[in-house]
Amino acid sequence: MGVIGDRHRFSTLLPTLNTNNYSGQDQSNKYDKPFCTIQDNDYILIHNRSCKVAVFDICTTVKEGGYGYPFFGIDIFTDNALDDVVIFFHNCEVPHVLQTKYDLIDVSNDEFMLLLNDIGNIQDNLNLLKEPNLLTQIIKGFAKGNNPVATVISSMGEDRVSAFKDM
Repeated sequence: MGVIGDRHRFSTLLPTLNTNNYSGQDQSNKYDKPFCTIQDNDYILIHNRSCKVAVFDICTTVKEGGYGYPFFGIDIFTDNALDDVVIFFHNCEVPHVLQTKYDLIDVSNDEFMLLLNDIGNIQDNLNLLKEPNLLTQIIKGFAKGNNPVATVISSMGEDRVSAFKDM
């Protein structure tokens, strides 16, 4: 999907926006971004969940009298579809999303992974029960003696294995 309508035409008319977040909790995990700069595949918060924007819809009139843009996103941790309507000149909350590659050292009997990144940090709190496809792929990789690498996506205090590759 592409960018809808005239959002970029009006982006030069927006005042300079303060990007500090004064909402209280999770100040370091999110920031404000003008809606007119959000594009497909960007990350935004919908109902306080980190989502990847999937679809923008056509502009509609909202009860405040402005123009609203419905958009849909996929929760990056649960794969649930979420939607929201944002008024054109408002800001969206955007989460800080980090992708880190880890060498997979071991998988315990309760299917928790022991991961090591390139600077020596260990992560051992990721359970593969939520990812049955990755679990079978990892077990097959270990059986072949491969050196598996896991990509972990982190945002808003949550982590998830998003990809796995044999090296």
